[in-house]
Order: sequence, then structure tokens, then C-alpha cells
Amino acid sequence: MGKIKLFLLYLANLYNSFPSVKKLLSSSLVIIVSFSALLSTYYGYKAVNDSPTNIKAHYTKSEFSELVAYSGEIRNDDDSNADDFSFKGMFKGYVDKFEINTPDVITSKDENKPKGVVQFVLKRLSKGNQCEFDILVAKGNEKIGEMQISWKGGKGHIELKEMDRNFKRGIALSEEVRNFNLSQKARRKWIDNNTRVIGALK
Repeated sequence: MGKIKLFLLYLANLYNSFPSVKKLLSSSLVIIVSFSALLSTYYGYKAVNDSPTNIKAHYTKSEFSELVAYSGEIRNDDDSNADDFSFKGMFKGYVDKFEINTPDVITSKDENKPKGVVQFVLKRLSKGNQCEFDILVAKGNEKIGEMQISWKGGKGHIELKEMDRNFKRGIALSEEVRNFNLSQKARRKWIDNNTRVIGALK
């Protein structure tokens, strides 16, 4: 312990004996402290104000005989996470189905609370991840305004994207097949209900 005290005393005497060294060390200390303060201010500001700006979001609208389907995709192409990410859509009437699919953590998901409102919140939409959603409503149940998205430090709305012609034709054909199958089932059911077996073959 005594040797340490002697060494510190020696350094203090050396410091006071050479004014040029004293001045150099004082200047260096001021520069180091100032630089550290600038770094702390920069990273503090960045943590509070920095948020993703490269969030891509679009949806397509498909009309069927009795239903309208809204299918969308939201993708984070930024190099940082979109924290507290939320989505909200509004319709005139009751929403029949609302589903979302994402690898991120879903904090909450609501539909028809109140009636016609669909919304969800993610803990974050991680960089490079995407979120897909599907909404089914009755024909005539129009969407009110834009579908809104927001996250910590940013917000936007989801753009309507024109569906590819071939894909649209595929949907139309699948709907025709579905209607044909339903009519065939109804016809068979009617025949079964209105046909009586009078006798059995011997």
C-alpha cells in the first residue's frame, strides 16, 4: 500500500514539475470528455428518433359472387426493426373473417370490436420480415378510408395493388368450379331426397 502511495505521489510531482506536460494532459482530458459527450448525445438522439422508413405495404381486392377478399402484405425492407407495429382497417359492416400470418410476436388481434374494425399490434416488425393478412367481408360491405399502419417513429397506409391478369383469371375459374361443385352437390341431395327405392334386386 505504501509503494502505491509513493508511486502516485511521484506522478503528482512529475505532473506539477513540467508545465508543458500538465497543459497537454489537461487538453487531452477536455477533448476526451467532449468527444464522449458528443457520442452520448448522438446515440441518445438516434435511439429516440431513428425509425425505419423502408416499409412496403400493399393489398389486392378480389370480388366473388357473395364475398370480397382483401389480401395484403407488409414487409420491412429497412435495416432496423419497426417497434410497436400496428395495423387498422375499417368497414361499414361486420367482418366475416380476419387472419394474419407473421413470424413476429403478435401482441393483440381484434375483429369487430367495434363492428367493422380489424386491427392488430406486433411487438415489432423485424427487419427483413413480413406480415400477411386476409380479410373477408360480404359483398356491399365497403371499406372505409385507407388501411393504416404505424410504428414507433413512423406511419403510413397500405396501397391498393392491381392484381395480375392471370392470377385474377385463376381466381375467377376457381370461383366457377366452387359454384359448380356446390350446384352439383345440391342437385345430388335433391335427387337423394326425392327418390324412393320401391324394391330391391333379387
